[in-house]
Amino acid sequence: MAQKPFEPDDPMTPTAAHVPLPDRASVCEMAACFAQEYLQMGWSEAAVLEFFRNPFYRGTHQIYAALGPADTQASIRVAAQREQERRRR
Repeated sequence: MAQKPFEPDDPMTPTAAHVPLPDRASVCEMAACFAQEYLQMGWSEAAVLEFFRNPFYRGTHQIYAALGPADTQASIRVAAQREQERRRR
């Protein structure tokens, strides 16, 4: 809900904020969240991993750099398992 009335000249520009990641578990969870979103759009696990590897996509690539290939792939697997469980329901 809006806290004030909408005005025609209000900017509706999305803004990003840097949120420091306190520990490795948080980075793994963030990787799984990104991956789950792309898996829900129909991407394969291999395609999602390539997305993390590509430095053009700074957010996911930063996670890839922090976790390394093996842990990034493990986080994607966790997301894929969650997605499979969700689809079974």
